[in-house]
Amino acid sequence: MRKWLKRIGIAVLVLVFLGTAFSLWLQYTQSGARFALARVQGAMEGKLAITDVGGTLSGPLTLTGVRYRDPKTGVDAKIGTVKVQFAISKLLGRVLQFENVDIDNVDIALTTIPPPAVPPPPTPLQQMLTPPLSIILDRMQLGHTRITLDTTPLFALDSLELSASWTNAGLAVRQFALRTPDGRVDLNGALTSYTDYSGKAKADLDWKVSQYRVAGSLDFTNDVGVVGQGEHCVGTIGADAALDLAIDVQAPAELDIAPDFGSGRNQGCRFAVAGAVAGLALATAEHR
Repeated sequence: MRKWLKRIGIAVLVLVFLGTAFSLWLQYTQSGARFALARVQGAMEGKLAITDVGGTLSGPLTLTGVRYRDPKTGVDAKIGTVKVQFAISKLLGRVLQFENVDIDNVDIALTTIPPPAVPPPPTPLQQMLTPPLSIILDRMQLGHTRITLDTTPLFALDSLELSASWTNAGLAVRQFALRTPDGRVDLNGALTSYTDYSGKAKADLDWKVSQYRVAGSLDFTNDVGVVGQGEHCVGTIGADAALDLAIDVQAPAELDIAPDFGSGRNQGCRFAVAGAVAGLALATAEHR
């Protein structure tokens, strides 16, 4: 009996040693990173291609010549370089943490796909918002990106800096700084509940629309919804929402900002709701 126990103990120790050695090889060697990514590519049935892999899974990991192509969804995305630093140890606690991500030279070509004859049943919004595991993005820097739809230019950006977290408790955006040839958007906020969608957000924008420039700021708090209305517009937020909206339009006579706002006149629209006060100030002027 002792002989068998001894043999079983030795076998367990050997398995532990091999498992530890495999884990270390997978995390801390370039060949281990190539092996892991090859398994991912195989699982994606040829949709993902990577020209070269550098570094290790423990970081930093560098990918060059990345391409994701899925004809069924009409997406063909090419990425010049991706540099990623993971917090590998956090995976044991079901947390996927990206400490640093740098992505540059992105080209996304979208193709219109006819809808299916029998569309699938819609997924409940709460289910879509709940992540399979906690995802934390400490810092992401997205460089030059171009998006086209059916070969027509759709959007282009110079840079995007993002810091966010997505957990079962909520979705938080600590930093969203978008820079494009047409302007900038800076935003931070949080969705603190997936059941009543309560949350808050602050944003600043400065954007060029055709020959006009739009600049504004938003400070929004939603504690669950109420209906508000003004003389020229009506809006529904939710039961206990807190939103104070003011719009000031200054534009040439030929510009129509929105229905009921008229052309060339200064009009106002205010949502009066219960709760905390937040505000949006928006102005437009001809871009020179």
